[in-house]
Amino acid sequence: MNDMTQPFTHLAEANAALLTNFAQSPAMFEMANANVQKYFELAQQSFERVVVSDVYADLIRKLTENYSTFAREYSASLLDWSTQGQSLMAQQAQTASDLLADSGKATPTALGRASDTVKHLRAR
Repeated sequence: MNDMTQPFTHLAEANAALLTNFAQSPAMFEMANANVQKYFELAQQSFERVVVSDVYADLIRKLTENYSTFAREYSASLLDWSTQGQSLMAQQAQTASDLLADSGKATPTALGRASDTVKHLRAR
């Protein structure tokens, strides 16, 4: 019995081989290469026109302004962080100083009580 799909398979394989040979032929390579070169020439010409245009100059100016604004804001942020850090350090130093002062006041009082207790015990 003859397979009915065999002719279709052979046709598809033969056409795929023809298309592959056509796409890989030197003539197609030369045409594709010429088209790519032409594309790059046109792109370069377009880019050259853009570079000398007012639109490009405006783009560069606005990009520069954006980076300048960023640098100014970032510097202000760093300065603010530094100021907050210094303020926090000063506050902590003051708190530590207050604690030391309070502990210094408590020590004579505690010593006075202890000596009173010792005097009271000796008097008995």
